[in-house]
Amino acid sequence: MHKRLLTILMCVLALSLSSLGASKKKTVATGAPDKAYLQKLMDGWSAGNPANMAQYYDQGDYTFFDIVPLKYNNWAEYQKGVEEVLKGYKSFKLKVNDDAQMQTDGNAVLAQPVAIAMHALDRAAPPAGSAVLVVGAGAVGALLVAAAADAGLAVHVVDLDAGRLDAARRLGATATGLIEPAVGTSPFRGISAVFETSGSAAGLGLALTAAAPGGRIVAVGLPARPFEFDSRTAVVSEVDVITSSAHVCQRDLPAAVGLLSRRRLDEVIVAQVIGLDRIVSDGLARMASGAVRGKTVVDVLAPC
Repeated sequence: MHKRLLTILMCVLALSLSSLGASKKKTVATGAPDKAYLQKLMDGWSAGNPANMAQYYDQGDYTFFDIVPLKYNNWAEYQKGVEEVLKGYKSFKLKVNDDAQMQTDGNAVLAQPVAIAMHALDRAAPPAGSAVLVVGAGAVGALLVAAAADAGLAVHVVDLDAGRLDAARRLGATATGLIEPAVGTSPFRGISAVFETSGSAAGLGLALTAAAPGGRIVAVGLPARPFEFDSRTAVVSEVDVITSSAHVCQRDLPAAVGLLSRRRLDEVIVAQVIGLDRIVSDGLARMASGAVRGKTVVDVLAPC
């Protein structure tokens, strides 16, 4: 019960305080935070009544995502949702630890996408210390490299782009392979767990050439359209093909926060930070054209 409560509260605090945004926000430099102010926030949540926290949050209508039922359109909906989650608990106490640190931007914003990588890694369940292969070192693939390396796995990576492979090595890849689109086979073979992150027929076919007999392929990339797959080879080799989508907040988000507390991934993953006024010109347009390598972060508090 206590473990479940702490997990729920971690989801509440990690997501709501970062994505909803405090309206009476203090500016704190990277490093040691204003612990008295943070403890004041923790004490407010410890009362078990979200209404006590309304003063710290914007009250306008907008969509944000948090604990079950995940999607909320305004503070009133969020307050009602949290009340429903917490109504079964008599009391709890949140405390800011002495080693607490604060980062004003960058790393923490990756918690949700890193949680997706953590979920895929959990689904694969690779043996401790074994070799894994990540097919495609784009946004999700790069985070999978970091998650697998942090877990002590030998991470192999293949991609069509040398720049992405360079980033993968910085994130902990032990071996990389630059492949040609027409090749269709992996330079790495006999891998027990293969992650396909491109969402392409070629990527999934390549993953099948890399998987060891009795191994597992985790399809993480979302295909743009249906395509054929060589199920005969998978059956003969007894290769399991499973999928992974999104994350489980109670399990994957705490794991993601743990990884981000140990490593600064934003320095490799985040390509640009832009304001809301540049979301089309420098955000969506550049991503659609392929001009952006890595994650684009939108700073909603930046002056327009």
